[in-house]
Amino acid sequence: MRHSERCALATRPRCVCTGCGGSLHGWPGYLARAGGGPETVRDLGESAERLWWERRRRHRDNGRRAPTLYLQRAGARVALAALVAWLADERATRNRIGALGTGLHGEVFDRDLRRYASRRAATDPAFADVGKAIVGHFWCDLLVEIARALDLGADRLDQVPQTARAALFEGWEAPSWDRARTALAGAALGFLWKCFQWFAGADPRALALESRVLAAFICPDPGGHPRVAQRALRPLVLDTLGEALGANLEPGWLWGQEPLGLVPDRGGLAS
Repeated sequence: MRHSERCALATRPRCVCTGCGGSLHGWPGYLARAGGGPETVRDLGESAERLWWERRRRHRDNGRRAPTLYLQRAGARVALAALVAWLADERATRNRIGALGTGLHGEVFDRDLRRYASRRAATDPAFADVGKAIVGHFWCDLLVEIARALDLGADRLDQVPQTARAALFEGWEAPSWDRARTALAGAALGFLWKCFQWFAGADPRALALESRVLAAFICPDPGGHPRVAQRALRPLVLDTLGEALGANLEPGWLWGQEPLGLVPDRGGLAS
């Protein structure tokens, strides 16, 4: 069955594509545009900036102080367009992100996670439709926490899946997922980490950056999803994009400052 173009191109701030379980949401379209030539990249950026300045004007005209969801989403579009422009000149990084995305869909979701769910479904019908069980904010949450675990450095690589799992389910803003989705996430983290090990020897900082980019691209609503906005978009805007942005997004104000807290059972600060 042909995959939905609206899902691949992330045309709406939500994803209900149970066929791919969100594993093909957004990122194929963004990477295709990054490799689509200067005009494609420019058009995406200009469209995003027009929307941003219009939302910003309305925000000021209405005398608002706190950012609205519309403004947060418009800012995310600017950041995503800037990431596309940056990746247009970073072929190696673009290819690694593409390889991770392909592995996430083909090996993790469509093979390993389906097999795991099939075994569980023999005794628990909640696992019968894996795509339906994980649609929405799922892969973006996993990728963000893998990135944060990678931030801890090369000497902690063997603990990445466990650290990511603890941060996701015991840390700040743990999602209220049912037992099937929680179990699928735990399994998917282990399967997904195997894809990252394809790049054994790579700088963990580079892998963390690529995981954040993929998280931002695959997220159904990166500007409106606090975990992705604060832990993926904000560091990408501050540390990677910098002056490449055509607008001053003020990410700390727009998406909020992430609170410092302990990574559960690891004794380190989650930053």
